[in-house]
Amino acid sequence: MRHGESDGSEKLENRENHHHSVPAGLRPPGHLLEPHAPRTSISAPWSGRFAAPLLVEATTADSGLSFRGAVVDVAQRKGSEHWSIRLNRQLDQQVRQRTEELESSNRALLAACRELESFSYTVAHDLRTPLRSMCGFSSVLLEDYPDRLDADGKEMLHRIGAAAERMGRLVDGILELSVATRSKLRRENVNLSLLAHDVVKVFNELDAGRQVETVIAEGVYAHGDPLLLRQVLENLLGNAWKYTGNAPSPRVEFGAGSQDGEVIYFVRDNGIGFDMRHAAKLFTPFARVHGVGDFKGIGIGLATVQRIITRHEGRIWTEGAPGEGATFYFCLTPAPEGIKR
Repeated sequence: MRHGESDGSEKLENRENHHHSVPAGLRPPGHLLEPHAPRTSISAPWSGRFAAPLLVEATTADSGLSFRGAVVDVAQRKGSEHWSIRLNRQLDQQVRQRTEELESSNRALLAACRELESFSYTVAHDLRTPLRSMCGFSSVLLEDYPDRLDADGKEMLHRIGAAAERMGRLVDGILELSVATRSKLRRENVNLSLLAHDVVKVFNELDAGRQVETVIAEGVYAHGDPLLLRQVLENLLGNAWKYTGNAPSPRVEFGAGSQDGEVIYFVRDNGIGFDMRHAAKLFTPFARVHGVGDFKGIGIGLATVQRIITRHEGRIWTEGAPGEGATFYFCLTPAPEGIKR
């Protein structure tokens, strides 16, 4: 036998060892790979269409080591995923477009509202001077030339003066409403109890002949503009004071409570009340539930209150019944943490 050559028995032994040996990582013949065993990916131009083998089996036979596996066609699933991605992109684009349109509309509406408010303020301000002139000259004619005017002339002048005064009050109401909307909001911690006491004190001085029971809760605070919140209390307490004018034992109350973690402020009276069917009308500028001859006013106070509350990101509502008084509730934006409420 030549050097480097081997006999036939050595070749046969090597062939048999090759057939019956199992590579590392595979189970013995006839066993399945467990789920956590390494998987073999398919490398082919169309492999993206298929998933990795779900099942792999290694067996041996006379012909050598063989494998058997199964793959799943995921073309339909991938198509659905692509369709879902395209749909989401389209929806995102539509949402962005719609949002931009709404923002543009809101900016245009806000600009129009500001322009209208500016126009109202300018017109109302410019009307005050001629209205004062009408009132002044009609009074001068009545006082300085009484002998030159007959009864009809005097009556006409009285009507002119009264109409001018009423128009002046309406103009003042428009200006008041405009200021409540246009003025810069300055938020701070406000003691509403002290404001209510001060407002009621003024009412008592102006109407010293009346005896009105007033109940004001102490230690009631709010976070907002002090001047505008005073205006809110002046209007609400002023209405309560006015509409209890015919009550035998008039009573006006200011207080606060809590509901669902929210502070609710209220002004309550036992006055004439109103029909709840007309509740929405109460907050309409220049609209009146009660007759002009019954109670003084131009119907601007509650509209002003509503605008101030809205500017404070709050809300206002009311309850009442004819002859049983009325209660006005309102809430404001909660004060930041650490500020007394």
